[in-house]
Amino acid sequence: MLDESPQKLKNNEKLKRFLEYHVVSPMIKTRDLKEEMLTSIDAEHDQLRVNLYSTMPSFANIMNRATINCARVIHFDQETCGSVFHQVDSVLAVPEMNILEMLRTNPRYSQFYKLVMKANLSSLLEEANENGFTVLVPNDDIFNELNDWIKEKKEAGEIDDLVKNHIVAGVKCCAGIVRSQWPFVNSFKTISNNHLNTNRDRRPRIQNAAVTKCDLTAKNGIIHEINDVINVET
Repeated sequence: MLDESPQKLKNNEKLKRFLEYHVVSPMIKTRDLKEEMLTSIDAEHDQLRVNLYSTMPSFANIMNRATINCARVIHFDQETCGSVFHQVDSVLAVPEMNILEMLRTNPRYSQFYKLVMKANLSSLLEEANENGFTVLVPNDDIFNELNDWIKEKKEAGEIDDLVKNHIVAGVKCCAGIVRSQWPFVNSFKTISNNHLNTNRDRRPRIQNAAVTKCDLTAKNGIIHEINDVINVET
């Protein structure tokens, strides 16, 4: 639009909200960052989520990586008059939907959405939540390949546990999934109190699945698209 129709950007409220979503007040330097919600200066007072991670499995208490809405902070604390700049590695788009709405409106996620509804977890994924959720979603192609197995799970009454093993308490960005090896194995805890091992090779990996799309941001958490149904050994 800057090149083709710059006149459309003049007095453009969407552009104004987008730009102001990248600004928070008061000024925060990286040494003061903590896991919390920040409030932008736009008229809607939209929220941005700060996450801190350790990239050193043997020193998990040392937080040396920060994300804002899962965008990595890559250059930081550039001071100017009364303000400070932090460079992030992706655009911060204002989330417009909650997790349930994102599942319902994406045709690739229709099978998982139906399972969420069958497991009576719709209210969980649409309500506002300060800590948020991370939802691991196999797309419809994956479910179609496993159709007979899913039928067996339904007949055995195991759909609730199946779905809950794809929902992680808290927001876990792809930037926080790092390479690890025994005995320093990282994991995510699901809402069913199971632990999913995480690692990274060419892609971030969660249990038996690789993440194919990272950090789809919702108002109350994020979605990772994965290439397999999570299998938790009992």
